[in-house]
Amino acid sequence: MEDDRAGQAWQWDHAFGKVEITDLVCKGQNTVDFRFPYDFLSDVEQAYIVGDFGVRLSNPYEGEIINEPAELSNGSWLEQGYPFYSGNMTYMTSVDIPGDGKRTFLRLNRPSGILYAIRVNGKDAGKILWRPFELELTPCLQAGRNELEIEVISSRQNTFGPLHEREGDDYIGCGPGNFEAEGMIREEFSLFDYGLLGGAELIRV
Repeated sequence: MEDDRAGQAWQWDHAFGKVEITDLVCKGQNTVDFRFPYDFLSDVEQAYIVGDFGVRLSNPYEGEIINEPAELSNGSWLEQGYPFYSGNMTYMTSVDIPGDGKRTFLRLNRPSGILYAIRVNGKDAGKILWRPFELELTPCLQAGRNELEIEVISSRQNTFGPLHEREGDDYIGCGPGNFEAEGMIREEFSLFDYGLLGGAELIRV
């Protein structure tokens, strides 16, 4: 939870105010009502439920709140409890590096995100932005055990949408029609895979 200088809670941006509903929700179906003065200048935007939980898509049309997973495996976040999540996930592992003087490169296999921040032993080792999704780690490594972190940052697409685009992610541009034009939307969710889809590997040369 984030708070601005006036103490008002917000999410993602100050324009997205939020209120605590923990004590109001119950197990099963819940209904959220909005009441406010309405006129020709009023517009009802989407509402979001945020918190420390996961979501399981019970079918292509709706999801249900579940316990947040303890950890992620290689593969898409969508099938691991985060179909609508936007933000960052950090993958962590330990690697043993021989003191043989060889150069060591990190390669991400089929990563899906907008930025990948790499840390070795708690220090920034660089960022990966595009193909071939490789980064040399030699100057950051020490002989013996090393702690490696790969932080995957996603876009806001699976949160803000369009979430029902008929052609999936084939469109280059995005405009109002992608959200509401009858010929461009479908009832099923159209979500984008994020995460280390093919894992990662170290290459030593």
